[in-house]
Amino acid sequence: MARIRYLKPDFFKDEDLAEIPYDIRLFFAGLWCYADKAGRLEDRPLRLKADIMPYDLKFEVERALEILAHPKKHSPIKKPFIIRYEINGERYIQIVSWGKHQKPHHTETESSIPPPVPPKNKEKENYKGNGECSYSECSDHEPIKNGQITVKEPIIKLILDEEPKRWEGITEELKELWAKSYPGCDVEFVLQEMIAYWDAQPKSKRKINWKRTIVNRLKWVQDHGGTKRGRQSLEEWAAEEDAKERQGK
Repeated sequence: MARIRYLKPDFFKDEDLAEIPYDIRLFFAGLWCYADKAGRLEDRPLRLKADIMPYDLKFEVERALEILAHPKKHSPIKKPFIIRYEINGERYIQIVSWGKHQKPHHTETESSIPPPVPPKNKEKENYKGNGECSYSECSDHEPIKNGQITVKEPIIKLILDEEPKRWEGITEELKELWAKSYPGCDVEFVLQEMIAYWDAQPKSKRKINWKRTIVNRLKWVQDHGGTKRGRQSLEEWAAEEDAKERQGK
């Protein structure tokens, strides 16, 4: 879905962008209109060409994406304009430095596209999932070519049938992201109380999408004062979640 975005004057003064063919510069500006709140969009070249360059029949969209995903010549850390990546077989694009140039309206729908994985060889506490890393460090795997990377997002599971009872698939990077997103929450405490709660529930009440369930719980705790101000009832929250599921939300 296209959205109204804005461009800063600095956009036109970027010396790396100035070395790119004019039609690709126009295409890059158009990508911003089709990116979501986090600067991400599906990597569908033909669809993007039809949406952004419908009257330029000779426009080579794949070449344009490859050029935009190539490391900048004048950038000290060689980051590209975009990152092309793949998660669980789905291909996406992240516009690099999105947060520095765009301030989407607070009512805009949050991104449903998973971010690129955090950088491998640099400090991760400042990583926001918006491509703020160098070209060579944007993946736990080597780049395929021209900025394309392939990763597989771990599936989060709650293991209750073994000892010790534990979460599986939750990375330290994900915990750091949750801690930054919900600063009023003690993430480790929330995860442990969820283990204790669902261990006492019949299997029929166990969830399918545990990642979403965890995020919903963290958001609920944050909105109700946070674990650092006073621990809220998990049973009360779980009852609300079950009611939402019954209503199809």
